[in-house]
Amino acid sequence: MLDIVNVVRRSNSGKFDTIVFFDRDGDAVTETQKRIPGAVGFTGSFTGVVLAGGPEPDNPDESDTLASPADVQDTFETRDRQRILNQRDQFVGQFPFDIINLDLEEFAFKPNDPFPGDVVRAIRKVVTWQKRPRTMQFGGKLKKMAIDGFTLMFTTQVGPPNISVEYVEMLRNYLRRNVEEKPERLERLRDRVGIGEIAALEAARFDEFFKLLGGQLKVYQPRALQNVPARA
Repeated sequence: MLDIVNVVRRSNSGKFDTIVFFDRDGDAVTETQKRIPGAVGFTGSFTGVVLAGGPEPDNPDESDTLASPADVQDTFETRDRQRILNQRDQFVGQFPFDIINLDLEEFAFKPNDPFPGDVVRAIRKVVTWQKRPRTMQFGGKLKKMAIDGFTLMFTTQVGPPNISVEYVEMLRNYLRRNVEEKPERLERLRDRVGIGEIAALEAARFDEFFKLLGGQLKVYQPRALQNVPARA
């Protein structure tokens, strides 16, 4: 669909190699690549790969995380750790993107997940990597390009039912700060959900209270795409 409306287009190679995706199952990655020729697929947990830890390379293209380790025993666990780090480094090398769509099929705020939670930490990492310049070809010359905006889409489940006090207070603080910046937003809130007070909204319609967090995750305004395939 995005190809049809020219939001995402094939690159000069004739492939959709500006598309990057994750799937937990390797066979599912292969099937997706059949449907999106050239797409770059990563196998594993999105948050697990993003939060792999360890030093991040200045130049991911030259990362050598799969080399035989010299300072630790060469075991299955060591190799698995290297594989995850290699996935992380390859993923970092794909940044920045014009469009990011995160559909993690889970709760963003888990009671047993140390505050602020892996999902929030992963999003913060992604935002940091979005600031990386990328070398692209324009008019036969290689140029470093940094983006001045991107579109973020994030899907999660409302809740969980036993969401911790820490997370609820974080949501309250975000919304309070938003209203303090522009008090007229309370009128917009009243027009949208029929309630113009944050505490009352939380008590009466927690699902709408929770969804308003999305407005706090915008770190850039989306920009118009010009003459280059969108990276997604």
